[in-house]
Amino acid sequence: MDQALDDLREEIESIDCGLLRLWEKRMYTAVKVGVYKRNNELPVFDAEREKQLWFNWQQQLDEDNADLAALIFHANTAAAKLRQDRICRAERPNIYLIGMPGCGKTAAGPEAARRLGRGCCDLDALVCGALGRSKEQIVAEGGEEQYHSMETALLAALAAEPAGTIVATGDGVVLSPLNISLMRASGAMILIEQDSADQEELQREACPWCPDTARWNELWQQRAALYRGAAAAAVQGGGSDDTATRIVDLLE
Repeated sequence: MDQALDDLREEIESIDCGLLRLWEKRMYTAVKVGVYKRNNELPVFDAEREKQLWFNWQQQLDEDNADLAALIFHANTAAAKLRQDRICRAERPNIYLIGMPGCGKTAAGPEAARRLGRGCCDLDALVCGALGRSKEQIVAEGGEEQYHSMETALLAALAAEPAGTIVATGDGVVLSPLNISLMRASGAMILIEQDSADQEELQREACPWCPDTARWNELWQQRAALYRGAAAAAVQGGGSDDTATRIVDLLE
């Protein structure tokens, strides 16, 4: 195979990856716009704005690419309007459970969802399912960036079509400002708080990556402000049934 051709193809693939990342960022922002429109009772379709956007595009186009650019523009705007329309029609925002390792998100989420008649999902489980490996394997083989990239992509999908789902998130979800924006744009976050004195036993049973109380306290000091700043409300953790009851009482 001609090396020059290989190099050109590699350059195209790199550009395509960059375009994909930009498109994903555009869709994330469209979700936030949709929530703003829903909260302020604004229409999804704004003919004048779309007309102005297309005019701006045309001013920057090479004539040879005008037809293709038109297809891209209309596909982008149609995708954004579809996501915004779904958000504006959604009757119930999602509920995102956040908190430290072992606080009870995974255990209490399904029980609270059952009592409220809502759907439920576990974000860590979705990431592992999408990548076909355990969390430990994903981080060991692809690094934390691979794990968190998939986490954000799945959050964006959940945020694009809020349906009142109770989402048990991973303990590090609040470390990304984009994740916080997606969750805030499509629902509300509830912090499950847990006394550090209860952590040692919980970590041994459920959280091998946070094996002792000292490590838990270290993480808490790093994340406490993020959790509390993001959360719309907080409930005290404990047994899964008790935690679920507190979540249900908060939402009913």
